[in-house]
Amino acid sequence: MDMNWEEQSINIGTVRENSTNKFKYVSTKPLDIVNIKRGCTQCTRFKPYNKKTGILEVTFTSAYIPKQLRITPGFQMVKKSITITHASGEVETLIFTAKIIKK
Repeated sequence: MDMNWEEQSINIGTVRENSTNKFKYVSTKPLDIVNIKRGCTQCTRFKPYNKKTGILEVTFTSAYIPKQLRITPGFQMVKKSITITHASGEVETLIFTAKIIKK
């Protein structure tokens, strides 16, 4: 299978809890996408895929670090997914990761 995206996995780095973080996936060619499904419906939002520019803009809103992680280690690693369904029936998963730190 050809690579449809410049990066299928993106590390957005270190982010503060309860912050809004924007990034994008860039396709290597125009894609005929019929469905995009967020793995996390509360923290992940996106604009419709732009076939002309090949860009899928994503907004990740980080949550608060769970109580049991606030002291040790003081951060939380997260891994989220976005499932893409193409008109051809092909399904692929885009991944992004982040390290959430206290405010």
